[in-house]
Amino acid sequence: MTGERTGSLLVLHVADQVLLYKRDRHAPTAVGYWSLIGGHMEAGENPVEALLREVSEELDGFHLGSQALSSVCCITVPGGSVVHYFSAPLAVGLFDLRLRDEGDGLALFTLEQLDATRVRTEDRVAIDLCMGRIEPSGLGACDWCRTSLPRATDA
Repeated sequence: MTGERTGSLLVLHVADQVLLYKRDRHAPTAVGYWSLIGGHMEAGENPVEALLREVSEELDGFHLGSQALSSVCCITVPGGSVVHYFSAPLAVGLFDLRLRDEGDGLALFTLEQLDATRVRTEDRVAIDLCMGRIEPSGLGACDWCRTSLPRATDA
């Protein structure tokens, strides 16, 4: 998987809360914003493999299996990159998690708290879609995601 498939991010949620991390001064973009866990795909990875690798690199104390994932949507961001968004339930407590070397902290946000929080636009769209705040009109999964995983919005 190369070319347009360039990143995978995860909406980890429990009840009406979503897990985000704060991007630190070393982040390549959106410094100071709260973001979903995930990152860029490496050569030869599919979107799920990239996501599982990124989650294990960024979060200590958390193991995510592909069986827990649902596809949320794929969004083309400025510059033409396609970001794959997935969702999974957060099955451990916040204090059981530790952010490795990236970011300035982890936090759970309710949907209402997100309205007053600096979150990247494309992440906010995926969160709102996953949590049922918006309809999937015009947003969908790419062919790979559509045929490989259940849709979070089908639940």
